[in-house]
Amino acid sequence: MFEPFLLVGGLLFWIFAAVLGVILLALVENDRGSVATGVLAIGAVIFMVWGNFSLFGWIANNTLEFLMYLVGYFVLGVVWTISKWFFYLLARRDEATDFKASFCQTKGLNVDDEMGETIRKNFVDELVAFGSGYNDRTFPPSASYHKAAITRWAAYWPLSAFWTLMGDGLKRIWDFIYVQIAALLQRLSVGVFKKI
Repeated sequence: MFEPFLLVGGLLFWIFAAVLGVILLALVENDRGSVATGVLAIGAVIFMVWGNFSLFGWIANNTLEFLMYLVGYFVLGVVWTISKWFFYLLARRDEATDFKASFCQTKGLNVDDEMGETIRKNFVDELVAFGSGYNDRTFPPSASYHKAAITRWAAYWPLSAFWTLMGDGLKRIWDFIYVQIAALLQRLSVGVFKKI
């Protein structure tokens, strides 16, 4: 057989793991869950052939521990999926709110007024059809319509959580800071030009 060179804890092991992690992260976050699973399987085979760790041997010798890790992984996957769905709903709500403002302006409606049934149906139809940033085909978003995404979030929850908390979390923080700075700058602008 081959001489192992992907020694656990060694430099090549960490490089291989980092490259595999980045590829998986990109695939999972770009809705390519099936391809990610294939890449993960290939990575596992490469590691089993050229690594110094026998996954199946470890599972055979530590079956109870493996089952505990597996149950924990799935429990955390469910918890993460519920959290991710909530974050997803918040993003769609923000998109729908922005679209509602432009929709009401176009139709000559007050954005704060209650929409009648006909107008609301027209709003929902236009929102789903044209979106203007609304990234969903259902309103409100339907979990059954998003089965593939929800399954991907649960199966790859460590990657999904990392990307969501780092990417989306930082974006939300930046958006909040930007709104505060923009309001300050606008007050400054109004103050400077108020006597003209």
